[in-house]
Amino acid sequence: MDNKFGQDLFDIDPVSYPELTMMERENSLLTEFWAVKEKWDAEWNKWKNVHFSELRIEDMDDKALEF
Repeated sequence: MDNKFGQDLFDIDPVSYPELTMMERENSLLTEFWAVKEKWDAEWNKWKNVHFSELRIEDMDDKALEF
C-alpha cells in the first residue's frame, strides 16, 4: 500500500519537497555525467595504446564530437 492511499483515506494534502525534487534532478544529471566520463575514459584508453603514426585523427575527432 502506498503513502498516497493513506493521504486520500484521511483527507491529507500531499507534502511537497522541492529540495528533494531538485536533489533527484541533480543526482540524475550526475549519473549521466559519470556515464559519459566512463565512455570517454574507455576511448582515451584505446587511443593511448595506439602508436602515433597509426592514429586516425578523423575518427578521434568524430568520436570527440559525439561527446
